[in-house]
Amino acid sequence: MYHDPATTARFAHFTTTADLPYATADLPGIGGAIKRVPASFRVDELPPPPPDNLVNAGGACHYWIVIQREGMNTHDVQDFLASVLGYPDAKEIGASGLKDKRALCTQTFSVPSYSRKLCRHVTKEEIVTLIVNHPGDIHVQIIGTPQCSSKKLRRSMHAGNRFEIVISSLTSKDLNESLRLANAVRKRLESEGWPNYYGEQRFSKGTQGAVRGARLLESLQSAERGGSRKRLRASMTKSRHKMLMLSAYSSMFFNLWLSKRIQSGMFGKLVEGDLVEKLGGTRHVVLPLVPSAAGGGAAASSSTTTVPSTSSSSAAPSTSSTTTTTPSLSKKKYVPPQSFATNSPNSSVLLQEFHASQLTYTGPMYGFRLERPPENTPAYVMEEEISQLSTVEEATYRMVNVFGTRRAGRLALAHMELDIQKHADGLVFSFSLPNGAYATSFLREFMKVPVTEDLQGDADSDGEGEGEGEGEGEGEGEKDGRSSGDSSSLRKKKRQKLQRKEQPRPLLLDEITTKMNLAGMNYTATLSSEKKEIAANDEQEEEETATTFDYKMLMLKSTRGKVRKITCTIACVSSPRTIQEWTIKLGDKKCCRLANERDLQKSIGCQSLPELSPFSVCTDSTLPPHVTLAVDSVLLEREGTLMLKYGCLGDAVEMKVEDYLVLAKECGVTVRTVKF
Repeated sequence: MYHDPATTARFAHFTTTADLPYATADLPGIGGAIKRVPASFRVDELPPPPPDNLVNAGGACHYWIVIQREGMNTHDVQDFLASVLGYPDAKEIGASGLKDKRALCTQTFSVPSYSRKLCRHVTKEEIVTLIVNHPGDIHVQIIGTPQCSSKKLRRSMHAGNRFEIVISSLTSKDLNESLRLANAVRKRLESEGWPNYYGEQRFSKGTQGAVRGARLLESLQSAERGGSRKRLRASMTKSRHKMLMLSAYSSMFFNLWLSKRIQSGMFGKLVEGDLVEKLGGTRHVVLPLVPSAAGGGAAASSSTTTVPSTSSSSAAPSTSSTTTTTPSLSKKKYVPPQSFATNSPNSSVLLQEFHASQLTYTGPMYGFRLERPPENTPAYVMEEEISQLSTVEEATYRMVNVFGTRRAGRLALAHMELDIQKHADGLVFSFSLPNGAYATSFLREFMKVPVTEDLQGDADSDGEGEGEGEGEGEGEGEKDGRSSGDSSSLRKKKRQKLQRKEQPRPLLLDEITTKMNLAGMNYTATLSSEKKEIAANDEQEEEETATTFDYKMLMLKSTRGKVRKITCTIACVSSPRTIQEWTIKLGDKKCCRLANERDLQKSIGCQSLPELSPFSVCTDSTLPPHVTLAVDSVLLEREGTLMLKYGCLGDAVEMKVEDYLVLAKECGVTVRTVKF
């Protein structure tokens, strides 16, 4: 049993997922382990509603692409797609949820049609070619043809996930006996449902994610008003990792509430004051606005569509569907949860739907403006006992935009299309889950052993998070060791990894000439070895053969603003420009010469000042958006070619300035032409 060393006495009430009670505790489990190899854990995202196939007059749209991959989580794929199109970060890449890393996953992503590398909109065929032929070790498989849409994929737009998981190393070597035990648990779950716990992936190892979230909230709550609190709040809201920790803190209290309900014998019943919601109902999808045939604008009338149940399987869809009228609005109407009361006229109907697995009670996800059961009811008392364990005030949640919501406490098997079959390595489970549910939380009822042995390396979700807007954490900052020395070592490794990710690498001269050959540019490359050979033959000194350059290059850095802009400026030697002149033309209040080699490495990857050359901005990855190239228009007006330095060994390339700017744009550099 894993005991979290980070859990102090203040967090002793936090419970690991391995210690949570089972709904079928009286039935024996099959044991085993999951995810020995990615192929043993398959996740297929149930697709979102069909796109509208709308493209504006300029050719702009979003391409919805179905991608299958393994060994990559959702954020890795988003970073990869962003690099393909030349975007500095993955904010423009849409996805409906987070998927696990150690699994074979199929998921839909949305990418903008505009490529910053090509500086134009690309077609469906071109985007597929760019992804497939992208250089590097990352390889993904595109399923089908990309679809056009006027909308970017947002969180929880998909219908759910379909899982196919192999459980191997079973306790019993007799597969028939293991199958019999699994079917016994299945029969019980069909009548009573299963607890919708948050899985181990939500909290990283043990309870570390929740403990860190608690400490972040407590530090913000105790901070003095003013600038220090504002800076602390900004550091939390702008950090995806820290926001995941805050979400893990709220998720921990939901697990505590649900475990208390099971231990109190109230898992399979409704109690006075329970806030209930429908299970397996129609998914309320906001249909895109379609231009009316009468001409101009969007259709104002409402549209009617049939939407299948959220928990239905793509392979075996549910026979039940509901026809709903969806008005042409940008947001769906909020429907508050209904409270159960034994003396209400519809109490018998609610009880009947609950026992028919059509209804479930909901639990608290603590945050700002959380809906609570009516006071002085058993449901309210139970939630109040759990909330007393928290020292975080409601106003603190508000400061970091963590809003309270409700989460289904009991899920039913009726809509999961569960299938259990024998497999060469054990048993294979196939089932569908709605958004927010965890496959590991479902399988633990069958296994009766911790299912974290093969999962603890990653904290990516195998189901998606609730409506609070955060997903599940990633394993990098959450796998700290059991001592402060190990923690500092891992933090150092994380910083080094981020630095390697942030620092681009300048292209080699061979790579640059290859790009110029593909673009059909005329150039002459002079290597340092050739110069030495000429000097030896002519019995001259190497200094006499030194190349003179007709340009002056400056690396300028703005000294004001949140993001310090870095500009590589190139001007003609015959018309030199001062730093003050460049500052005025660039629109910055004040600039200075960039002479710090550390900043030089972070911005363009150049290791030292002697290596700095016009080709230093041509890197293997897109430069940060605050790094740009500015060229004096006098260089463009001159006739002939220009000799450009490369590196510090004396290599040079003679080419037209226009061709150099085209090369820089192809490398994803933002180019400005400045006229003095």
